[in-house]
Amino acid sequence: MFVTENRSAVDDVVWRKVFFVNVFFSCVSFSIVLPSIWPYLSILQSSESVLAFAVAIYSVGEAVGSLAFGAWSNKQSFKVVVTTCTVVGVVGSFLYSTAVSGGAFFGPPMILAGRFLQGLWTGGAQASQMNYLARVLKDGDLTSMTVKMNGWALSPLASFLPPFWFSFWWGCWLPVWAVVTMFVTENRRSTVDDVVWRKVFFVNVFFSCVSFSIVLPSIWPYLSILQSSESVLAFAVAIYSVGEAVGSLAFGAWSNKQSFKVVVTTCTVVGVVGSFLYSTAVSGGAFFGPPMILAGRFLQGLWTGGAQASQMNYLARVLKDGDLTSMTVKMNGWACLGFVVGPAFGVMFAGQTFSLGMFLFNEITLPGYLCALLGVMIIAAFTIFFNEDTEGLRKEGTDVAAPESDETQPLLEAPFTAPPLGIGLIMCNLVFAVHFFGFALQETITTPIVQQFYGWNVFQANALFTGAGILSLLTFVALNYLGDTVSDRMLVFISLVTGVIGYGLLMDLPSGVFPLWRFVLGFGIVSVAFPIGRAIVVAMYSKVIGPNDQGVW
Repeated sequence: MFVTENRSAVDDVVWRKVFFVNVFFSCVSFSIVLPSIWPYLSILQSSESVLAFAVAIYSVGEAVGSLAFGAWSNKQSFKVVVTTCTVVGVVGSFLYSTAVSGGAFFGPPMILAGRFLQGLWTGGAQASQMNYLARVLKDGDLTSMTVKMNGWALSPLASFLPPFWFSFWWGCWLPVWAVVTMFVTENRRSTVDDVVWRKVFFVNVFFSCVSFSIVLPSIWPYLSILQSSESVLAFAVAIYSVGEAVGSLAFGAWSNKQSFKVVVTTCTVVGVVGSFLYSTAVSGGAFFGPPMILAGRFLQGLWTGGAQASQMNYLARVLKDGDLTSMTVKMNGWACLGFVVGPAFGVMFAGQTFSLGMFLFNEITLPGYLCALLGVMIIAAFTIFFNEDTEGLRKEGTDVAAPESDETQPLLEAPFTAPPLGIGLIMCNLVFAVHFFGFALQETITTPIVQQFYGWNVFQANALFTGAGILSLLTFVALNYLGDTVSDRMLVFISLVTGVIGYGLLMDLPSGVFPLWRFVLGFGIVSVAFPIGRAIVVAMYSKVIGPNDQGVW
């Protein structure tokens, strides 16, 4: 249904479908909330007067959004404007959904703020759309288009579905929508010179990180159901990292001799098998269940490690150093977005239980099944839309072609190159280990800590990870601009200093008192430090390796 800006000309019927879908889902987002506002406020012990404000403030947001985004659309690209106001709406929707955790005091203001942001979204989208249509359509076509858009606005019947099925529909449809909007529109397969191949990488990283983060908050509750001890939790987390290490070495070395597409597809298939094994572990009981979880986590680690190593190997061969840093930062931005969306899916699955034959679907097993689905979609994206350059991999920005079929033929007679600087690799590995050690510690103990110390449930743990992901995503947005002006060494230094501050706040004091505010603040600061170190160190590592075989190193 969709096309990119390069193809969606004014006389092309496809671009109209983009508008129809935008209007349809905007109105779904509006209508699905209406029946639940008063019950929501009642749970939070609010009066009927607050209901009036909750309804009115949406209209206020529409008015403000129409004026602000409408005026902005006269000076800025329409795509930038409509994307920005939609992001505002997503933030508002999340704020509305998590208001229940704010209690009687903070909950109602969170609902009002969320409704206002949702109004900004709707008003801004409507104003910018009509501004764009008025500029590109004749009067007769404008009338026809407006009538059709209003028809789509009246058709969001999905908002009347039961809550779980609507959530499940969104959970399955959104990944498909992401792939379709990024690839189907191009009508061509990607090459090294083409922008499309980058999008394949972005989606791969995004879905991989969704698959990683969606599982984290549910591992300990899963093991608790299977009557496992906390020591098994440590193994369940550690074995994932072991799988990453093994996958990086094995698939990385293989990627030097085999087609990149074959390597990344194979390791993704391994991840799909691991995800399915993880989800079905509940049927194994207390005896077979924990080993199935460990095996599934190991295979998922193989997937992630293999995909990262083979991707960086490929990128180092086709990009210049400057482009490599930029591409790495952008990929880490998509990774961060995956960290945000993963726990958000977990929030959606909270409290849902049903079965199909021998398969049980609930908030514990659904994350694994979604991981398997995303893995299948990654395979489909690479198979359909990614086309390796069979005429020779070239460094972008130059006219010098490498020997024919570098990617598809074994590298048996590579020219001699000096080995990479040993101290540089050691320092990169050291910094990388510091950041990932802290991150692994976080993912291991966060859910048990918030359950034991603060009485949180899986929903609240998911919300915490989602908030941390949002902070990381904002960090990558800033990093995308800082990368051109601040040196890699300085950014690594900043990440380490920020990490020291964050982990200092998370240190347990002899008094045993660990207030919630300090835990959340430290968790948030660490969530800023980790993405900086992760993105920059990966890029620096590839630069230090230089022309040597990236997969081996």
